[in-house]
Amino acid sequence: MPELTHKQFDQKKSDNYGSIRERKVNPDLAEEREKCDFDTKELTKLFYGDSYEIHRDFLDVVTTDKEMQSNLEFYEMTREEMLERSMKLVNHVVQVPRLR
Repeated sequence: MPELTHKQFDQKKSDNYGSIRERKVNPDLAEEREKCDFDTKELTKLFYGDSYEIHRDFLDVVTTDKEMQSNLEFYEMTREEMLERSMKLVNHVVQVPRLR
């Protein structure tokens, strides 16, 4: 069996791929999401059960709190830097009054 190399898996950047940096969703993924024939909020409530309110509050904090906002530098960090950043975020979430 021939040895695999990373060059065999390299993909060229094009409009067909999503991008976190450019906030673009892969068209294939967007198409599949559009095909969804069930109520996603109902599924979320079913999945989270009694903790749905906590989930909704957490999601609100993650999307609105500036401290929680992701930055692209995260993808360039070393493992140790990622762990440190993650622990800072966990400590921040623990301090948010409505999530206690």
